[in-house]
Amino acid sequence: MSIAKRQTEEEAQYFKAVKEILFEIGAIATCEYHPNREEFYYCTGNLDDKQIYAYATNRFKVVYPELTDNKLFRDQVKRVLAEAGLKEDCPVCMEIRNG
Repeated sequence: MSIAKRQTEEEAQYFKAVKEILFEIGAIATCEYHPNREEFYYCTGNLDDKQIYAYATNRFKVVYPELTDNKLFRDQVKRVLAEAGLKEDCPVCMEIRNG
């Protein structure tokens, strides 16, 4: 397996794990009306960045002890948070509103 492919797979593994943890700790959520649309999620605002990193790091160490790349973990937390939309930007709700 090439190094680039392995790195991409590892990033995907960390991204998925981080996203699950951020949902679990309440840092991100899906639309309350369309909760099965996990491709859209938003920051809840329940936690500040310092709390998000602290809670997520603690949970990550417990649930995924085999994943030990802290830089990649932090990078994926940043990525998940950067990709999060605004609560009112749910694509399904927007489609319904815009008819």
